[in-house]
Amino acid sequence: MPFTPYHFGPGVLAKSLGPRRFSITAHVATQVANDCETLYHIVTHTKPDHSFFHTMVGASMVGMAVAVGIALVTPVAPKPGWRWLAKDLEWTPLWIGGLFGGLSHAILDSMFHVDAMPFWPWTRTNPLLSPHHVAPQICLATGILGFAILLMRWRRA
Repeated sequence: MPFTPYHFGPGVLAKSLGPRRFSITAHVATQVANDCETLYHIVTHTKPDHSFFHTMVGASMVGMAVAVGIALVTPVAPKPGWRWLAKDLEWTPLWIGGLFGGLSHAILDSMFHVDAMPFWPWTRTNPLLSPHHVAPQICLATGILGFAILLMRWRRA
């Protein structure tokens, strides 16, 4: 699966279902942070491309670090005029968005990449690997559904 944008779909759906409790900002930032590991391995020609930060443990840590980082920067950052962003940058939505972002990233990449080990250190096997490579379709479907729900909410408001 290509870098980051595909991973936004589940976050868009989560945001549409729980707009006040889910930070799309933390979700998106976590996707980018997770894929920095893969980019590093590709650039340095080291294997596997998907290592520690693509495990459930590592991806959770990335999500939590992103949530804390955003929370620390928010008080000193310029305030945009978007009302939804204020709720998006509160502690609870940041934690949920970061954790969901990390775990969904690890799960989706494990469905697609042979070198992923989602349950390391307990096992090096990848029981999530799909022979049909359905992860991109899942990401696309959840993104379309999420945008449709957000559009309906926006029109109602």
